[in-house]
Amino acid sequence: DFCTTAAGMLFTYAPEKLLAGSSLTEEYDADITAAFLERFTPENCLVTVWAPEFDDNDDGNADQKKEDVDVDGHLSSASLGEWKVEKWYGAKHRSVKISDNLVKEWSHPTDIDA
Repeated sequence: DFCTTAAGMLFTYAPEKLLAGSSLTEEYDADITAAFLERFTPENCLVTVWAPEFDDNDDGNADQKKEDVDVDGHLSSASLGEWKVEKWYGAKHRSVKISDNLVKEWSHPTDIDA
C-alpha cells in the first residue's frame, strides 16, 4: 500500500520531498508564528478527549473516585458533567469548563519538560 501511494505522489512531489509530502511548509515567518502563539492560550482552547473508560454508564454525578484524579490532584473533567446528545448524529458528549486553577497552572507552568 505504501509503495503504491508513494509512487502516485511522485507526480506531485520531487523524490527528495516524497516522505514529507503534504506536510511541507512554506518559508518561516516569525511574525506569523508569534501571532499564532499569542492566540494559543489556555483561555482560548478546546480540549477533546476520547477514552473508553468514560462511557455513558457513568452519570457524571458520581462521587469522586481515585482514578478520576490526575497526578497533580486535579479532578478529571471527563468524569464531570451530564451526558448530552448531539442533535444531528446522536453522538454522546460532555462539555465541561476548565477550572480556573488549571488555566492558571497552564498559563504559568513551573516545569515544561518534566
